[in-house]
Amino acid sequence: MPGTSIDLPSVRESRGTLTHLTVPTQVPFPVQRIFFLHDLPPDTVRGRHAHRTLHEFVLCLSGSAELLLDDGRTTSVWPLVAAENGVHIPPLHWITLRNFSPDVTVVVLASAPYDEADYIRDYATFRRLAGASA
Repeated sequence: MPGTSIDLPSVRESRGTLTHLTVPTQVPFPVQRIFFLHDLPPDTVRGRHAHRTLHEFVLCLSGSAELLLDDGRTTSVWPLVAAENGVHIPPLHWITLRNFSPDVTVVVLASAPYDEADYIRDYATFRRLAGASA
């Protein structure tokens, strides 16, 4: 199954919940970039690309979304519903985010700064690079 689900440690008390992540314990790569997706219409689809070398860690801070990961052979669906669980996406995985709730905020931790050359935006090219049969 593509991707890895990672539970994040949380401390619950009467004042609320504190959830934390540690590099490299929960996030298995050095984080060099963080970005957020928010104010997304429910019918929006994001992603539809893969990365050559970049690792990502994706989680919802609020609301919910659905993450589809395709490694060229298998597609898995990950519900993103809690700030206490995230998904590690290694390189060469086709990423699709969809089914956003109105209150969603998705955070993505990336292993490198933005580099357009690292993106694979054509699915056939991705399958070839991932070693999938046509």
